[in-house]
Amino acid sequence: MDQTSIKNILYSPIKNINPCRDWIILLIIFGILLISTIAFNLYFYMNISNDDMYISVNKEDLVLKSLKIDSLKKVVENFESKKEIISKLKVEYIIDPSL
Repeated sequence: MDQTSIKNILYSPIKNINPCRDWIILLIIFGILLISTIAFNLYFYMNISNDDMYISVNKEDLVLKSLKIDSLKKVVENFESKKEIISKLKVEYIIDPSL
């Protein structure tokens, strides 16, 4: 038998401490985990890119049919008024009480 076969390296009963065997086992485990992670991520990427995932309603319901301009203008005016109120509340000069 060949002394450098994979079986002799991985299952050497003579040595309890075998760094070569340990590194080979770690690399095999890492490779399996890497390949499975890549496959899992590719599966989810393909499902998301094909719009097969995360849609619980009909695609026709997602299309905006009409825009309510009046309500949109009210919202914008509301934010503008809040912006003005906040700008008035800002203090320009802060007095340090410790001095």
